Amino acid sequence: MVMALQLLNEMQKSLSKQEDIDRVKLMKFQIMEKLKKGYDRLVTFETSTKGYEWFGESPGHEALSAYGIAQFNDMNKVVSFVSDSDLNRNVDWLMERRNPDQSGHW
Repeated sequence: MVMALQLLNEMQKSLSKQEDIDRVKLMKFQIMEKLKKGYDRLVTFETSTKGYEWFGESPGHEALSAYGIAQFNDMNKVVSFVSDSDLNRNVDWLMERRNPDQSGHW
């Protein structure tokens, strides 16, 4: 849906017929509604100790959290409802989970 929204944003710039513009606006609105609903559901999987887990239970799962952060980061480029503080908090949590030898490996 993020990619579709990016495409529609680009398409809208080149449209001249009002009917086409209105159609694209409607599609964008419908996609943004679905993204918002999905986002609201996905953030419920954040654990009380940060990070994301399949059922929201601590501890968070590093790979799942990294995937979620990547998705939220992409989403943040096309919508305004992604919380920067939630995103940054979980990026910080994930970075703290690295091996203490600072090799960058998990």
